[in-house]
Amino acid sequence: MEMETTLTVRHVLEDKASELYTCCMGIYRPVTQGKIVLSKIRKDRYRIDVRKVLEIDLKMKIQILDILSDVVTENRDISELPQLMDELDKAISKLEKMKDTFRKIDNLFKRLNESEREKIFKTAIFVTRRNVESLRDFLGWMLWEGELDDVRDFLVVDQVLVTVRDILSHTLLKDVRSWEKRALMLAVALWLLLRLWAYKRRKISPDDLERDLSALSLLPDESLLKREEYRTVMSVMGR
Repeated sequence: MEMETTLTVRHVLEDKASELYTCCMGIYRPVTQGKIVLSKIRKDRYRIDVRKVLEIDLKMKIQILDILSDVVTENRDISELPQLMDELDKAISKLEKMKDTFRKIDNLFKRLNESEREKIFKTAIFVTRRNVESLRDFLGWMLWEGELDDVRDFLVVDQVLVTVRDILSHTLLKDVRSWEKRALMLAVALWLLLRLWAYKRRKISPDDLERDLSALSLLPDESLLKREEYRTVMSVMGR
């Protein structure tokens, strides 16, 4: 008789590597979610490069996630995150097969006018926020189905996804129209998503993710679960 194997949050993140990659690209290179806008403004020739980033095979997506998440394995203060994008660019430049493509689509986005960039940015944030919520829903469903064994890890990862979702929502508010403000918020969101992959790779622990959440002041404290509340949630779930 075969023994039933329980899954962990790390297993689910590994299974959803492609979805997490797409979420990261929506922030790291927003133009990857701007195919409709590019078509409308007659930038069709650049859609080939966009497709190269999104439609690579799973092995390459995981390799890129590994390279980018290597940058975020150390705990940092939030004040250090504005330089994150430059560090990620340096890391991705080591990937000979894809570095030129990433550079091209970054230059494309910079050459667009403000209105075009704004349309692509809003599209990317909307799509990425939806993808983050979808990943969170799937994890929640796996938990309620009794498939996940590590409830405490689930609660931490769930809060990371909630935080990313809310940060992305906040970037669309009218009082956050400057690219400087957005850059910091997007860096935080991307940092958290890449930290999830670093957690999947066992490069960091759930405690490290908790420290990330505690350090953030972008959201009200009551929007996040506190450590002492975990036991209550677990008891409600019958764990």
